[in-house]
Amino acid sequence: MDSARRVLKDGGVYVEGNTIVDVGPSAEIKAKYKPDRIFGGRRRLVMPGFVNAHDHYSGHLIRQLGDDRDLFTWLEEMVMPLSIVTKPEDIYIGAKACMAEQIKSGITTVFDDSVVWLPNHISKRASVDDIAKASTELGIRIIEAVGGADHQEEVSDIFRYDAEAAKKDCSSLFQKYNKADSMVRIWSNASWPPVCTDEMFRAMKQVADEYGTGTYSHVAESLKEVQLMKRRTGKTEIEYLDSIGFLGNNVLFAHAVWLTESDMARLKRNETKISHQPICNQYLASGIAAVPRLMKEGITVGLGIDDGGHANEDFFALMKTYCLIHKGVLLDATCTTAEKALEMATIDGARALGMDRSIGSLEPGKKADIIVVNEGRLNYSPHTRPLTALVYGGMATDIETTIIDGRVVVDQGNITAKIDEEELMNQAERRAYDLVERADKKSLVIESHRGWAIPYMKPSEPRLA
Repeated sequence: MDSARRVLKDGGVYVEGNTIVDVGPSAEIKAKYKPDRIFGGRRRLVMPGFVNAHDHYSGHLIRQLGDDRDLFTWLEEMVMPLSIVTKPEDIYIGAKACMAEQIKSGITTVFDDSVVWLPNHISKRASVDDIAKASTELGIRIIEAVGGADHQEEVSDIFRYDAEAAKKDCSSLFQKYNKADSMVRIWSNASWPPVCTDEMFRAMKQVADEYGTGTYSHVAESLKEVQLMKRRTGKTEIEYLDSIGFLGNNVLFAHAVWLTESDMARLKRNETKISHQPICNQYLASGIAAVPRLMKEGITVGLGIDDGGHANEDFFALMKTYCLIHKGVLLDATCTTAEKALEMATIDGARALGMDRSIGSLEPGKKADIIVVNEGRLNYSPHTRPLTALVYGGMATDIETTIIDGRVVVDQGNITAKIDEEELMNQAERRAYDLVERADKKSLVIESHRGWAIPYMKPSEPRLA
């Protein structure tokens, strides 16, 4: 993923501490240095780690529960009822379980939007600390978005959080976490135009500008949302956000499905970045973003899983889905490529997060965020075009090694941190059932829209305190 997009046969990457020192033919690297350990080998592909430019750790415990709903129905019937009864300890376990899956899937950096969606009885600052604790234990690099939702008509009292309080949270957490070489960084967040006032957007942009960091929102995700904002403001969402000063090169928008020509021009002019969620958007029937067109305009677009893609954290599936849906809807087999999907999953994602000078490619001086993919499996055979095989035939289970900031966090497919994966899964499962029962939403588990008899499969362990 360097500027020349080199693919090296028998290549090598030499790392000291947390930094890539050299990249070149493996024979030269071995002769020049004396490594303590060598990773990789025959039919192994060494590449930058995946950059997940949009996700929600807070959604990990409730994924799988919102099938066959559009965005607004999914929010109203599943997300909000379960979020209301969320406990602080759910945040840590959900985040840790999701991070464990991510590092085993080759994801090395994540942009997470969790705390805005929590009820007010849970401290946003404490929740950030819990998520940061989990990331430190597992070694993953994260950006955590902090802010609020404050619209009087659209947000219930239990979730409403005013702009001044959100700004104070941001300032405090920026000072705590946004230090040189920090593995946890904080951005500000005006979560979604329908639930935020002008004041919230301005406050979040102002505090990000003041501290030299990024800010974020979900934008133009569904047609119903776009129509709602048009009635409220008389403008498209991008026109509205531009009019109040919430565009810029430190702004990231997730989704951006329903854009006009004018919207695209504004995004390009302001160097605003986009995170594309091809699986999530189809799961919720939100539509297909015009990503090939955005990239032709020179707009940076990364890839994001978003709530586990409502299934899992498999970036291989994400890249493949991205390629296939755009080729299909445009009836153009040339509109994108496997190589472009890899760029979006790595260097473009890093650029979307303002981190392309330190991660996203294997280059001397950059952080050692590296994954080793085992292409010595039948799903890659006959191994004539390894990049094509990676995007169209790869799976998360093909990840053999994950190195983040020079730390080996997955070795031979196993997490190196001292955690019991089975117990972590058990805790996440018990908490998920406990959430469902506290919200009186067992129907979400057993419902079937085609008459199937789906059992309530809660484990036999005692209910959590």
